[in-house]
Amino acid sequence: YTIDWGDDDPAELVQGGLAVHQYPQAVPGVDPYQDYSVVITASDNQGGSAQEQLTVRFPEPLANSSPVFDTPALNILNFDTRSVLVTAGASDADNDALTYTFDWGDETPVVVSTEGVANHTYPNFAEYQLVVTVEDPTGAQAQYTQSLEFDPPAANRPPVFQHAELVE
Repeated sequence: YTIDWGDDDPAELVQGGLAVHQYPQAVPGVDPYQDYSVVITASDNQGGSAQEQLTVRFPEPLANSSPVFDTPALNILNFDTRSVLVTAGASDADNDALTYTFDWGDETPVVVSTEGVANHTYPNFAEYQLVVTVEDPTGAQAQYTQSLEFDPPAANRPPVFQHAELVE
């Protein structure tokens, strides 16, 4: 068999009919997403031959889709004195694996999670902006911001007697 792969490589002589070819990938000036016309010629030692033409297609990949947050984007599972446990959910039309980054808004290190679950204890009673970013492996991302307010506990008040009696 003689195989002309339809690119700039010379035709290849193959015994047994099985062949592998590497088409150009990232060559300057060559579009890797194209069709190649492959011509296979089978010849015998009596001078006979037959040809078959095939097309090898390398279509351009579809554009990447950004992840989209679910509704609701953020679920607060626990909201305590200054602590919070949250889950974030998102989907990606390309079915890419997603990574969630939780920026707590208090200058502490961000938390990165592939599960979309994180917890945090804030240093002070205050209002914070929690920013959750979801990202796919190609860098496409979406962000969601949630305001969290931690009110200080009420001031301590001394106990008040409501009833007192002397028992003899």
